[in-house]
Amino acid sequence: MQCSLFQAGGVAGSFASETLVDLADQLVDGFFEEGEADLMTSFAAPLAANSLASVLGLDSHGWEQVWQWCEGLCADIANFANDPELTSIGNQARESLGRAIDQKIDAPLRTATTCQPLLNLLLLKSTVSHWIDPKS
Repeated sequence: MQCSLFQAGGVAGSFASETLVDLADQLVDGFFEEGEADLMTSFAAPLAANSLASVLGLDSHGWEQVWQWCEGLCADIANFANDPELTSIGNQARESLGRAIDQKIDAPLRTATTCQPLLNLLLLKSTVSHWIDPKS
């Protein structure tokens, strides 16, 4: 297997034109099967979370988990009243997401079958680690 240090990572390029359309079609087909749908819970949330998960390479965690991370982070970001419960939810989401990202970043370093560019991994690791854990 030949690897390029500077190969493009992720799936963003083909995702919108191929995968996203199929995903939207599947979700809409579900409306007909059930006879009704809540636009947010049956379409917007799964479409957004599936998209984010796929582009970030976290799709193995499922869209529900990705949505839960987003809700937790957003609750904490919008916590203008400094509600300790919302802070706790945000911290839990940040820690859980941080572990998932660390596993994703570290996995290619442990396996010889992947071609993830090392430079991308190192840049992502330093950027994400600082965002997830501001103390670093």
